[in-house]
Amino acid sequence: RSDEITCHFENKHQHLILKQNQCLLPQFNTENSCENKLFMWKDQLFIIQIMASDNEDIYFRISSFKGPVSKALKLILSSKSSSSTISLDKFVTVKYASKFPPFYETEKINTGALKHVLGSKITCVFKFDDELKSKNSEMGNNKLLSEIECLVCADYMRPPIYMCPTGHSLCGKCKAKLSKCPLCSRQFGDTRNYSLERIAEIITYPCRYKYQGCNFAGNLENITQHELV
Repeated sequence: RSDEITCHFENKHQHLILKQNQCLLPQFNTENSCENKLFMWKDQLFIIQIMASDNEDIYFRISSFKGPVSKALKLILSSKSSSSTISLDKFVTVKYASKFPPFYETEKINTGALKHVLGSKITCVFKFDDELKSKNSEMGNNKLLSEIECLVCADYMRPPIYMCPTGHSLCGKCKAKLSKCPLCSRQFGDTRNYSLERIAEIITYPCRYKYQGCNFAGNLENITQHELV
């Protein structure tokens, strides 16, 4: 079966065969479009499926003809126009199936957040856990965290994130205490900074009680649940 797929790509879709473990993120012109790419890692064949939905989300699935891979796979998104990176850690590989799976079985990321952080020309790099450099990942996440610091309390903002007419952003707690922006003195309304809220959905937050010794970190949903305990 894998030999048939390889021959098909070589004869019909050579431009979709990855010579390295990276590719440019496709620029989809229509909703619900899908692109398959083929790459080899240590003599094992993988299919990368990338699909655009109708709600600005891009969905990823990595599949193997031999079934799930025990090693964790990371997807790193980067751009020459930005020093930031976005990564999806511990990407799960599944057994190959020609039909694209339901969205909830795939990894997704919002294109609005991607373009805000990285620009329009984005490179996807796929790495297994024995190739990963956690230090680089941590630096990229710290860069994104610095972009969502509240200008008043300096805490990392979580939705809802508000901004003044000039564009200065602050967290919901600080906005409730102020009527004017402390930087430009313009009146606050109810304008939300949706670009920063999209970033908030894809980064890893440290616990608010980190300086009291808590080392837990997680995405927006996990960190919120953790801090309620």
